Amino acid sequence: MSEDTGKWPTNWPSELEAFRKQCHTTGVATGIQENIYDIYFTNRAQFHRAWPAILKVRTPGSPIAVYSIDHPPKTIADPWPMTKPTVRIYAPTDGYVGGSHSQRATNLQQMVGAVEAGQMLHAGAPWPQEISTNGTLPKYVVAKEINGRMRWVPADLARERPIGFYNRARIEVAIIADGRIINMNEIILPPDAEIRTGAPSKKN
Repeated sequence: MSEDTGKWPTNWPSELEAFRKQCHTTGVATGIQENIYDIYFTNRAQFHRAWPAILKVRTPGSPIAVYSIDHPPKTIADPWPMTKPTVRIYAPTDGYVGGSHSQRATNLQQMVGAVEAGQMLHAGAPWPQEISTNGTLPKYVVAKEINGRMRWVPADLARERPIGFYNRARIEVAIIADGRIINMNEIILPPDAEIRTGAPSKKN
């Protein structure tokens, strides 16, 4: 899925609604299930209006990646050049997972019922408390049947790939700064965030 609009959930902060039309959504489904929202900014006022709302959707304790517009991130979601000041949000799909049960459930009501019965899983909040470590969600989870019920378990990326997909649980943010519209010297960063620099970022 690739669309020139912001397809994030409707329960995200209302302050972000004005930015749906200046966003590109990419649905990743190549071994990893996640949605990526690239919100582009054309002036400083836009960015500073959106930034507090973006921090509200970020998972507490998750890292924030910082890039320069001259050295943007290189991922499977980047077939096009990143030429604008951007905030990228990596998020769950908000879909449903459940093997053969997903074929029998043909509408949302049936899927919700299958989740309650332990036959399917919802790839989105609220996540079960037992997958958290010190209150922080894992980056990815996998679906596993335990005692006859489908459950989310943290993905061990160092081990052999499981049957099925890695599903993103943690919402992470990346900043592609230009030094003018998005100036790292003007941004208030949350104290719980590890700042990861993918390439030298401009701080003009």
